[in-house]
Amino acid sequence: MSRAFLKVSPTSTQTILITGCTSGIGRALIKEYAAMGHNVIGCGRRVDRLEKLKEELSNYSGRHIFLPCDTSDYESVLQFRDRLYEKNVDIDVLIANAGISLRPKALWEISNCDFDRIVQTNLNGVFYTFRAFVPTMIEMSCRPGSRKFKHNSYPAGWPITNKSPLTNITIYYF
Repeated sequence: MSRAFLKVSPTSTQTILITGCTSGIGRALIKEYAAMGHNVIGCGRRVDRLEKLKEELSNYSGRHIFLPCDTSDYESVLQFRDRLYEKNVDIDVLIANAGISLRPKALWEISNCDFDRIVQTNLNGVFYTFRAFVPTMIEMSCRPGSRKFKHNSYPAGWPITNKSPLTNITIYYF
């Protein structure tokens, strides 16, 4: 995994939230960032895999939190967010990674129901995650003495704010 790909400081500990951490890219990122000494927070739908990941990272330093969340369901995302804020978690980096695919089917072979599930998770899930977490990330970056963050990505070309000079939070989505 290239440390330059997702520009996370290797020298200062950051709290990194990754959705869809139970497999694939999300799982690899969680393990990489935990190995670098960062605090990692992960969510996914499969509780058994979250528990296994928590167990695997128990020897790493830092604060590691794994909670169930279905990012295709806005209420689930809000509950996840609220549980984190109850634990006084401040997020430095948000990686909206959760997604599903129905390989090896070609696009025209996917049923309408399956396509709707893909859009609900892969598109709406990113929107729900941003909507739930980004306002607080912006607010936290404005506090005196707070860490400053860099904004690296715009979903579908939309800026986080259209009038604010706040372009100092880190958000990635896949």
